[in-house]
Amino acid sequence: MSTSLRFRTLLALIFLSEWLIGGALASSVRQVTMREMIERSEFVFEGKVIKAESRLSPDRSKINTFFTFEIAEIIKGSYPADTIELSFLGGTVGDLSLVVSDMHFPESGEAGIYFVENLSRRQVHPFYGWDQGHFLIRRESGGADVVLTRSGRKITAIDSGVSKQEMGLTTGIALGVSINDRREKGLTPGEFKRKLREVLRETGGAQ
Repeated sequence: MSTSLRFRTLLALIFLSEWLIGGALASSVRQVTMREMIERSEFVFEGKVIKAESRLSPDRSKINTFFTFEIAEIIKGSYPADTIELSFLGGTVGDLSLVVSDMHFPESGEAGIYFVENLSRRQVHPFYGWDQGHFLIRRESGGADVVLTRSGRKITAIDSGVSKQEMGLTTGIALGVSINDRREKGLTPGEFKRKLREVLRETGGAQ
């Protein structure tokens, strides 16, 4: 990657993302609560990744990777189409590569539940709280679908009442998300979405 591309990308990181603290890279993303994430995300949906493409900006200052999601169900907000394209900073075009620390792209073909912070403003990472707003849906060996964190940890409960005073820097999991890596039953997509809608009703944002 050229020196010019590195320098301009650093400027983009500093000025484009409210999640970066003091100009640091993604390792300084702040932790959020589930309630904050549900309340402040403009669009929350269940979907599946059907396409990915990396593109170099016209001025060659940065690379973004664009993922197209097929929308299966809208949980919050509205969207005029059955698919949505979301942009992530970073990727590879030809012999140029841009890697953002702690940036985890969706995987081709994955299914999940996604919290989109803003539909009109392009950001370094489109999901609220980065990995915190990125949940996976996978089928267990027993045949049931469960919801996992982006890092693949099974979610067993959601508590939307966690205090913001407990927040620090993110570990990739929002406060209020309970995880268990043992054989305990995880939340199904239906159970997970029902909990989200309960919180939306509490805050007056129900669909």
